[in-house]
Amino acid sequence: MQTARGDDEAAATWVLNGGHRTWRKLGIYTSNLNTVRRALNQEPLLAATKFLASLPTIWQQGHLVAMHAGVYWRWPLAQQTRDTLIWIRDDYYFDGGGQPHRNLFDRVLVTGHTPVQSFKNPQMGYVKLQADAEDTPRYVIDGGSRSGLFDGGICALTLTTQGKVVRMKRVINRKIYDGQQLVTPEMVSGS
Repeated sequence: MQTARGDDEAAATWVLNGGHRTWRKLGIYTSNLNTVRRALNQEPLLAATKFLASLPTIWQQGHLVAMHAGVYWRWPLAQQTRDTLIWIRDDYYFDGGGQPHRNLFDRVLVTGHTPVQSFKNPQMGYVKLQADAEDTPRYVIDGGSRSGLFDGGICALTLTTQGKVVRMKRVINRKIYDGQQLVTPEMVSGS
């Protein structure tokens, strides 16, 4: 969105995070930012650009809150910045001692942004973070589709509005697995 609006710094960040690959998938075969910007603001991509612009940066319903990356714990949800919601990592996940940060909002939080393979001993397509058994859970569901790892894929998590897990699924190389199933290299390769 920022690239479409003329933000060159955002465009450079997009390039560093796979922008060229995305552009090719969108039918844009250039590195020229002005050409990319024009393509994003003309049909057929204009409809998608407008749709993305209409989406909230943070979504809340019932006991659930979802955002791309996470929150800064010292600020109320209504005061979170766009930059924090999209880019935060470690300060959201862990306290100063390397333990999962306590969920200070007492609402189930769902994020992506950081592939689950980045966490210590990831075993499934999602990570459930809690400071202790009484802490309201947070779910990280970035399945690492761009990680290059054998188990990189897409994770889907279905929750009730109260935050109770209904179903977890993950897709790796076009094959669906239960989200709580440990996937091995042999399963993915078909051996």
